[in-house]
Amino acid sequence: MVNVPTAVWIDERGRIVRPNEVAFADDRFKPFHGLEAAPYLAAIRNWVSEGERSAFVLSEAELRARPGTRTTFWPTPSLPWGNTCTRQATARRRSRISRRPSA
Repeated sequence: MVNVPTAVWIDERGRIVRPNEVAFADDRFKPFHGLEAAPYLAAIRNWVSEGERSAFVLSEAELRARPGTRTTFWPTPSLPWGNTCTRQATARRRSRISRRPSA
């Protein structure tokens, strides 16, 4: 894992069904990063109720095709909520860095 908070989904057989990705269990730090936990929690609940049929479970081919899944690069979330989280977090980080006073 590269950073926290992140999560990996592992099924009952020990198979990774979603690789390392941004994950928030609550909105405690929402003022800091601007991301809501609800979409991620809804995805987990869907996986729990639907199992392998869940739209959020990735096939082995999809897992292998994801950038960073087997390298040192960060994985890129493939679902709309994941892409939104990544874009928003990156934009906020860049904005904070650009506003820092120079040393």
